[in-house]
Amino acid sequence: MKKTIIAVPIFLFALLILIGGVVFVIARYQHSTPQKVSNINPSVPLAKAQLKVANSDQKLTVGIPIRVEIVGSSLNHAVTGYDVIVSYDKKTLTLVSAQSLLPSFNLFKIEKETGVTLTGVLSLAEKKGEILSATPFIALNFVPKTYGAKTISVMPSLNKSKTQFIDQDNNSFLPLGNEITISVQ
Repeated sequence: MKKTIIAVPIFLFALLILIGGVVFVIARYQHSTPQKVSNINPSVPLAKAQLKVANSDQKLTVGIPIRVEIVGSSLNHAVTGYDVIVSYDKKTLTLVSAQSLLPSFNLFKIEKETGVTLTGVLSLAEKKGEILSATPFIALNFVPKTYGAKTISVMPSLNKSKTQFIDQDNNSFLPLGNEITISVQ
């Protein structure tokens, strides 16, 4: 009878170690398996987010607003969200307003030291995203503070943020950006 009493705790201890080992192996396997983040290779830009002056024939003057549009191409991906980082010199330009040109998107503006991050989110009432094909999707209104050349850029990244489009399958892809220089007289 003494052997049975001693054998039960040893058997329970061995069973506990076995279960703990199985749980450890399963947890380690799950952490070592790469998670599918995107079906699209983020190192290959698959889209464009380009700046253009809306009224390029307009004479640019200090104190008079300039409308700059961000034009996008998503290469047949239905965009459901985006982040666009716009860099400009806040000493020479004031961003008066930023608005979505797509009625199905809500636009959020986050001021940064060297510019602004614009985040667009598809409204909940919409079921599918927008395919952008050289489509103006954001309007920015700047007021020049000084004379001379001013540069406005769509930046690929800034600190931990990046310019990106999100499609309906939650894949992110990186649009090519550009910069424009405007001359204020």
